Amino acid sequence: MKYPVLLLVTLCFGLAAAKCKYRRSGDWTACSAEGLKTRTDVLKEQKSDPTCHPTRNISKACREDCQYERRRLATWGECDQMSSTVTGTRNLVSGTGCPATVTEVFDCRVQRRFDRKSGRRAARKGQKKAQRKAQRRQNKQDKQQRRLARKQRRQQRQQNRQAAQAQN
Repeated sequence: MKYPVLLLVTLCFGLAAAKCKYRRSGDWTACSAEGLKTRTDVLKEQKSDPTCHPTRNISKACREDCQYERRRLATWGECDQMSSTVTGTRNLVSGTGCPATVTEVFDCRVQRRFDRKSGRRAARKGQKKAQRKAQRRQNKQDKQQRRLARKQRRQQRQQNRQAAQAQN
C-alpha cells in the first residue's frame, strides 16, 4: 500500500463529519428590536449529507444603521467581584429600528483601563482648555489696557499741543 496514512485519515475523519452545504434563499430581514437581522438558508441536497438539517437560520448584529455613544461616555456599573465583570449601557445616537440602549459586559480590568485612559485624557483636555481660555482672557485684557494707554497718551499730546498753541 503506497499511502496508508492518507487512507487511515480518510477512514477515521471522512466518515464522521457530515458535510452540509447551504445556499441563500433570501435577503436579510429588517433589524429587530434586539438589534439583530436574520436570514434563512436552504440545504443543497446534491452536495450535502442526508443527515443535515434542511434549513439554517443565521443572525447577525445590525451595525450599519445604529450609532451608539462612545464607550467612554457610557454609564458603567460597579465591578461584580464574583464574576469579575462590569456592565455598561450605551444610548442610541442615530438609527431607525434600533434598540434605545445597548448593554455590554466587560472584564473589570478592561473597564478600569478604559476609565483610566479616557478619564486622564478628559481631565488633561479640560485643564488645557481652561488654561487656553484664561490665557485668551488675559491677552484680551492686556490688549484693552494697551489701547487705553495709547488713547491717554494721544489725548495728553493733543492737550500739550493745544496749550503750546494757546501760549504762542
